[in-house]
Amino acid sequence: MKITTKPFESKYREGVVDVLQHLWHEGRDERFAHFDWLYFGNPSHPEPLAVVAVNENDEVMGFRGWVPGIVKINGNEYLVARAADVVVSPKARRQGVFSKMTVYSLSYLKENSVHAILNLSSNSQSNPGYRKLGWIAITQLNIWYRILMPSLLHSKQKILNDKIQLIFGKHSVSLYPYIPKGLIAAESEGLAFSMEDGQLDWYANRPYKKYITLTANNAEGKLDALYIVEIEEKMARLLYFYCKDPSHTRFFKILQPYIGRYIISAWGWALSERNKSLLKKMGFVRIPFYERIKKKPPILVRSIGDPEDDNNWKIEGKDIRDINCWNIHQIDDF
Repeated sequence: MKITTKPFESKYREGVVDVLQHLWHEGRDERFAHFDWLYFGNPSHPEPLAVVAVNENDEVMGFRGWVPGIVKINGNEYLVARAADVVVSPKARRQGVFSKMTVYSLSYLKENSVHAILNLSSNSQSNPGYRKLGWIAITQLNIWYRILMPSLLHSKQKILNDKIQLIFGKHSVSLYPYIPKGLIAAESEGLAFSMEDGQLDWYANRPYKKYITLTANNAEGKLDALYIVEIEEKMARLLYFYCKDPSHTRFFKILQPYIGRYIISAWGWALSERNKSLLKKMGFVRIPFYERIKKKPPILVRSIGDPEDDNNWKIEGKDIRDINCWNIHQIDDF
């Protein structure tokens, strides 16, 4: 079989969605909705950042998708690509298609003005392949948990069907059973993905997902706290949080009864000491023995150019291999 790797085009959409059945455990209609949301209309890069592998009949044999995001360094914005999906049709496996698509992506992403490539979720099978292609480990995945006793959950559980507004001290607090439009999340310290320019609006449109959001505004109408929680079937996940002051973690207690799950997780990658402290104040803890059992591979990063050249790892004079606070605890699940 002759395999050709090329940039994704809309004509391959149906073929890609069909191949994604081997990766996404969703129905066909759900896969189309998920694909269109993820790869079309991202405000950081409206056109899909993706490549396909096709055979001599122009049939899709593989797909390698990247999700764009904006990071700020020294106040300037830079486009970064995050590995999202890679899948190879069973018909074309063991033919080096994964490597071909990944190697091709390096030049493709550079042509699209990408400055660095992150891999947040490699697994034990793909991790060695990425290492051979120049990726390096920068930090380890840490998962924090807030665990509720069933008796406490049932005694305090509340249902949120519509927006609720209430006064809490000097703050106006709003609760939403969705991610409201027009939110602009505050920039975090370290290297943080920007949540400006419609990023949260884009994320709010993800199909077949349920969210709860809490905002707390001070007397001047400025945002002092923001929490976004994704409600899953068996547990919940704190996708994003911002507290202007450590005391603002108290607003999480207002949100908690509406979440309705025994376990709330928060994924962390190289969290700042401040944000670790905030999670602890909200009652989150790490479970080291569980992390040892799971043995998740580290988070990987790659320069867009030759990884042997140290200059290719620098953005605004900063070596991205040495940044120890990425703050990618924000919205990053696709």
